Amino acid sequence: MRKNMHWLFLTTVFMLSIAIAGIDTASPELPVIRVEPKNNTAEVGETFTVDITVAGITEEESLYGWECRITFNPSIINAVNATEGSFLKDTGYEAVWLPPNMDNTVGTVDMGALFMPSTEWNGFPPNGAVGSGTLAVVTFKVVGRGPSGLDFKEETDMELHTVKGEAPNQYDYPIDHTTEDGSFSNAGPPIPLHLIAGVVGAVVVCTFAVFYFRRRRA
Repeated sequence: MRKNMHWLFLTTVFMLSIAIAGIDTASPELPVIRVEPKNNTAEVGETFTVDITVAGITEEESLYGWECRITFNPSIINAVNATEGSFLKDTGYEAVWLPPNMDNTVGTVDMGALFMPSTEWNGFPPNGAVGSGTLAVVTFKVVGRGPSGLDFKEETDMELHTVKGEAPNQYDYPIDHTTEDGSFSNAGPPIPLHLIAGVVGAVVVCTFAVFYFRRRRA
């Protein structure tokens, strides 16, 4: 009995050590760019909007600029407008909004915004945006029926940027991050298999009954 208690004690200590080590070495969560709402629907001819949001921006790597590309199925939805969100504006500094490039043949929307160096600061503003907020608002028009992704497309440049160094010796630096895509669909839910089986069965029974009664009358 004493030997069993000894092994139980050692096992408990070992498991607690692993748990504590896992907590101590857990890496912090990366900032994330999202399409919100994640799931979207509308009828043909209607429009809907999605927000491009960011969360988890720290003071150590505050946001000075961003750029992204959203891809979609142009046979289902078309991009009609994109406007700047309030995240960078809320800092009190003026950001440059890059005119969006909407390609409804390929199915892409390119957009971005950034702070520019100025003589007022002898470089970039002293602080970037921190926390969570809306980067952009994109409007789509529904032109067909079916599903479409609203996906982030990684290019050679990172989508989030900060600034390191002291003015005037400052440089642009990418911020590691993750993305969460969105989706669109107006195809409706699939017909349940049991409903299909029921309809087929009813058709078979009705057909058999018609032939049966016709034969009896003959």
